[in-house]
Amino acid sequence: MNSTQMDAIARGTYGGQVYINVVPVSNATSPIVPRLVGASQALKGTDSASLTAPVTVAGPDGKATAINGTPADKVTTADVLGVITAYAAYTGKTAQDGVNAVNTAFKTAAKTQYLNTNVNLNGYTGASGASFGTFDIGGYISNQPNLKFLKSPSFNSYSYTPNSDPTKPGTVDTSTDNSISFVFLYGDNGKFGSPVNVYYYTLD
Repeated sequence: MNSTQMDAIARGTYGGQVYINVVPVSNATSPIVPRLVGASQALKGTDSASLTAPVTVAGPDGKATAINGTPADKVTTADVLGVITAYAAYTGKTAQDGVNAVNTAFKTAAKTQYLNTNVNLNGYTGASGASFGTFDIGGYISNQPNLKFLKSPSFNSYSYTPNSDPTKPGTVDTSTDNSISFVFLYGDNGKFGSPVNVYYYTLD
C-alpha cells in the first residue's frame, strides 16, 4: 500500500465509502545467465552442432604453436600433426604429450559453449522488482529439463600412430563424437527484471 492509499483510508469516515486507486503490478523477466562454476566468463550459447570456440595449444616450450585461437571447427589434421611433431622434437617431450595437449585444449574450449537449441533463458518471471531467493530460482531450473542439463557441441579428440620410419610423420586419427555435459548446481538470488546467474558443473 502506498502513501496515497493510506491517506485515503485515514480521511474516510466510519460507515462511509473509501475509493482507492489500485495500480496493477506488471511482471518482469529475469534473463538466465548460465555459468560454469569457477569460470570467469559466462557460458556462450550456440546453435552449431560442432564446437566453434577458439582453441589454443601451448607448445612444448610453453608458447602457442600452430593452434593459436583457431575456432575448433577450423582446426585441421595438419595443425594437430604440427603440434605433435613439435612435441616429439623437443627435449624431454614426446608425441603423446602433444596429443594430450591438443585433447586438453579442445576439452577446455568445450567447457565454454553450450547448445542453445530449445533452451529458454527468458522464462523466469515474477512481479517487477520483487525479490527471489536461490531456492526459488533453483526450483524453477530443476523443473526445466532443458535448463537443468546443458550440453556442449561435439568436439574432436585425437590419437597418434607413429610411422615405422622415424624420419616420417605418423598418422593422426580423429574422433568426433565427444561432448561435455553441464549439470545445474545453484542460482543466485536477485530481483525480477534483472539477469540472474545460474551455475553448472561438469562430470568430465
